[in-house]
Amino acid sequence: MQLVGKSLADLKADRPARVFTVGTGISASIQCLEVVENLHKHGYIHRDLKPANYACGVGEQKKLIYILDFGIARRFLNDNNELKTPRDKVGFKGTVRFAALSCHKNAELRPKDDCESWFYLLLDPIVPQGFPGRSVRQERL
Repeated sequence: MQLVGKSLADLKADRPARVFTVGTGISASIQCLEVVENLHKHGYIHRDLKPANYACGVGEQKKLIYILDFGIARRFLNDNNELKTPRDKVGFKGTVRFAALSCHKNAELRPKDDCESWFYLLLDPIVPQGFPGRSVRQERL
């Protein structure tokens, strides 16, 4: 962890209104999506995308964003680089606030679900309360 700086969650918490400017938030979110795209190209899904799992670099890399915590990442391709057969039922993985709907339905997650979590992450740094449906989704669970 000494190779990276503060997480996006920590940086947001340090801001006076707990939000980034729209430009900074979107720029950071684009980098987050590029990192996830690279992970998907190698056949893995993260399954726990959230601001706390992204951190800025240090020194000359301070404007680069790195993805962290691969503890529940999963390979979604088999040895022939084909989609694995989905499991019938999967336990919840991730963080409720940023989890894709498929995760709440205990369905097998795919790259599209990381992208859905990224969308929630996109709104989090620029909207003081986070994305609008967050409280509704948490109440329903």
